[in-house]
Amino acid sequence: MFTQKEIDRIAFDPPRFEEALSFFDPEESPFLFMGEIYGDWLLALGRIDLLHEMVSRVRGRGFIPIFSGQWATFVLPKAKPLDVAAYAVPINKKWSLFDLQRASDLIKKFEKPVISLNPLADGTLLNESEGAFSFLFDELKIVAAVPGIASPGEAKTLVEALMKFPSLIPPRKT
Repeated sequence: MFTQKEIDRIAFDPPRFEEALSFFDPEESPFLFMGEIYGDWLLALGRIDLLHEMVSRVRGRGFIPIFSGQWATFVLPKAKPLDVAAYAVPINKKWSLFDLQRASDLIKKFEKPVISLNPLADGTLLNESEGAFSFLFDELKIVAAVPGIASPGEAKTLVEALMKFPSLIPPRKT
């Protein structure tokens, strides 16, 4: 348990943050996930100011920031003021941290883009990929999914399932 004085002493370390960013190139990978468990933690402590600073520096380096959190029903409302391109949270047909129905309802009403992390529930939905993605894309209206892929066979299964969903990216004119 932190005291308010301890919470207030948590500080942003610009040189350390810049050093971490220096390993990435926005030309090679323009999107940068930020937050994760530390994002949940900072939001819980009321230190969104530190996340605003991180987002500003990420944008300043030419990246497109995506806020990533673990607890959808907690982080989505609290992180909404961040100037990020999207919000990534673990959500799939089987579970969301704590309350799937509440998380689903929140995502359906959320005005900003949401990305599903762990869309196949650690592989348990791999054989039901089409249904899993239908739940995410058709029902929840998420904009993207980030699955973990462990083999070429899994990649093939995922691509086949995803081919049944229209792309959110309009085709380029040639």
